[in-house]
Amino acid sequence: MFSYIKRFFSTNISFLIILIIVIFALYGKAINYELTNLDDDILTQSSVNFISNNNNFFKLFLTSCYYDEEHQYYRPILPLSFITETKIFGFNLNIYHLTNIILFILCLYLLYIFFIQIKANKNISKFVILLLSVHPILTSVAVWIPARNDSLLLIFTILSFIFLIKYLENNTLKNITLFFIFFSLALFTKETAVILTVVYFYFIYVFKYKINIKQIKNIAIYFFIIIILYFILRHLSVQNVTSTDFINNYSLLFYNTFKGLMLYTYCLIIPEYIPVLISDITINIPIIIVNCSVLLFIIYLYISKFIDRRKIIFCLLWYLLFITPTFLILEQQLLFHRLLIPLLSILYLIILISEKALKKYPVLKKYFIILFAILFISLFYASYMHADKFKDEESFTINIYLDSPNNRISYDRMFNLFIKKQDFYKAKELIENKISKSKTTIKDIVYITMLNLLSTGNLKEAEYAYLQLEQDMKGMKELIYVPLSEIYYIKEDYQKAFDYIQKAYKLKPYDTTILKQLAKIDEKTGNIQQALDIYINLSKIEKSNKEYKDKISLLGKKIKKID
Repeated sequence: MFSYIKRFFSTNISFLIILIIVIFALYGKAINYELTNLDDDILTQSSVNFISNNNNFFKLFLTSCYYDEEHQYYRPILPLSFITETKIFGFNLNIYHLTNIILFILCLYLLYIFFIQIKANKNISKFVILLLSVHPILTSVAVWIPARNDSLLLIFTILSFIFLIKYLENNTLKNITLFFIFFSLALFTKETAVILTVVYFYFIYVFKYKINIKQIKNIAIYFFIIIILYFILRHLSVQNVTSTDFINNYSLLFYNTFKGLMLYTYCLIIPEYIPVLISDITINIPIIIVNCSVLLFIIYLYISKFIDRRKIIFCLLWYLLFITPTFLILEQQLLFHRLLIPLLSILYLIILISEKALKKYPVLKKYFIILFAILFISLFYASYMHADKFKDEESFTINIYLDSPNNRISYDRMFNLFIKKQDFYKAKELIENKISKSKTTIKDIVYITMLNLLSTGNLKEAEYAYLQLEQDMKGMKELIYVPLSEIYYIKEDYQKAFDYIQKAYKLKPYDTTILKQLAKIDEKTGNIQQALDIYINLSKIEKSNKEYKDKISLLGKKIKKID
C-alpha cells in the first residue's frame, strides 16, 4: 500500500491532483464568498458595464485597471481576466472566486515544474510546495478577488523562465517567441515585472546556462521593443509616477521597508496570527529574535558553504527586488498576497537546504515526514479559519479595522459599514475618534456631511457643505457629485441632478451606482428609452439581477403606453 502511494505521489500529474484536492478541501468554501467591497467591487462590477460595449476591448490598454484616469495602476491583464469571465458567465461571484482558486493551484504547480527545470529535488519540492499551499500567509491569494493580480504575475513569470531555459538549450524561434509573450504578459500584469529584465541575465549566470552573443542581441532587441511599447501605452493611459515623494521621504520609506520585511519574515516562520491588512507595525522582542535568527542562519550557510553561495545571493536578491516595490508608498499598507512572487526564492532556498541536510544526515528522513505532517495539519487549520475573514464585507471590514484602526482604508470601510447598517451613532463616534487623533481631512468633512444628511435629512445644509467641498477637493470628486445629484433629485431640481451625475459619469463611466442614478433621472424626466437602454446594457451581463429585470419590464410598459 505504501509503495503504491509513493509511486502515485512521484508522478507530476498525481502531484497536480493532490494539489487540487488539498486546495479545494481548504478553500472550496470561498466559492460562495461575497464581495469585500475593497477593490473587488470596482474590478468586477465595473467590468460588467465596460464589456457591455464590445468596442472597449482595446481601451483596456489605454486606461487604469480601475477604468479611470485617477489611478496610477496600469495593469490591463487583470481587468481583462474579469472581463473574459463576465463575457462568458455574466456577473457571477462564484465564477470569480472559483477562478482565483484555480489560478492559485496553477501557481503552485508551475512552481514545482520550474523547480524541476532548475534541477531541484522533486520529492522535497513537492513537500515544500504542499506546505506553502496551506500556509495562511497566502490565504488571500486564493480567496480575495483583487489578489488575482499576483497569481497572474507569478504564472506568466514562471512560464517566461521555463521558455527562456528552453531557448537557451534549443535556440529555437518558437521558444524565444513564447518567452517574450509570457514576459510581455507579466509586464502588462504588474509594473514590477520590469525587474525581470535584469533578473533573467543574473539567473543565466547563477545557474550556468550557456548563452551566445546572438542570443543576447535577440533578447535585448525584444526587451527594447516591448518596454518602449509598454511605457508609451502607460504614459497615454495613467498619470506618471513622480519621484519627488520618494526623494523627500527616503528615510521614512527605508524605515517602513525595514519594519515590513521583519513582519513578513516573522509571519512566514511563526504564523500565529496573519493580519488581513496592517499599517501600524510594532517591532517587538519575538519579531527581533526571529529575524536575527534567520539572519545568523543565512550567514552560517554562506560562510560554511553548506549550499552554493551564488544561489544564496540569487535567492536573497530575488526576494528583496520583488518585495521592496510594495513599500514604495508613504501610507504603508501590508497585504500578504504581495509575498507570492518573492516567496519563490525562499521556497527554493528551503528546498536546497533540505536536500543537502537529508543527504548529509540520512537519519533526518524519518523526522522529516513527521515534521511535515505536524506542520501540514497545523497550517491547514490556521488557513481554514483565516479564510473566513474574507467571506463578506462585514467580516473583512471588522478584521482590517482591528488590524489597523488608524489606517485610512480601515476608517473608510468601517464608516461605510455603519452607514449601510444605519448605525449613525457609531458612524459619528468613529469620525469624532479619528478627528481627535489627527487633523481633519476633506474626506472627513465629506463623511460628516453625508452623516448629517442621512441622520437628520437636512438637505439645505448638506447641499451647502457639498458645494463648498466641490471647490476644495482636487480628486475623487464623484464622492461629491453623486450625493449632490441625489439631493437635487429629492428637491425635484432634475436639471441640476442630471448635471452633477453627468460630471460623475465623465470621471467614472462604468460605475454601476452612477449609471443607476443616471437611469433614475432619465426615467423621471421622461427619457424612458435612455433609462431602458442603461438597464438593458447592465442586464445583458448581470443576468440574474432582479432589479434590472423589474426595471426593464416597468419601463417597457411605459414606452408602450407612450406609443
